[in-house]
Amino acid sequence: MKTQDRRRSGRRAAAAGAASIAASIAVLLAAPAAAQPSSQPEAPAYRPVTDAELRDPPAGDWLMYRRTYDSQGYSPLAEINTENVAGLKPLWTFSTGLREGHQA
Repeated sequence: MKTQDRRRSGRRAAAAGAASIAASIAVLLAAPAAAQPSSQPEAPAYRPVTDAELRDPPAGDWLMYRRTYDSQGYSPLAEINTENVAGLKPLWTFSTGLREGHQA
């Protein structure tokens, strides 16, 4: 086989491979999204937060860092107190990989 014929044959094979990949992608994109099951649960209904709630948040809501605009960081809830706080155990942790630099 001549060198020129080999080049043409290689180009044809590459073109056929590219066409096959393009056809596969087109088939995947054409599949309806509804046919694929969702792996995430449906999000709960969103309720907008009002300016009044931000100024005086309900006792059980922490709508921002440190809970209030004046950064009080105090919870008015009474479920955890000085008598039962020692029995608390962490449920989860997250490591950022940084030892320093976590400043507000």
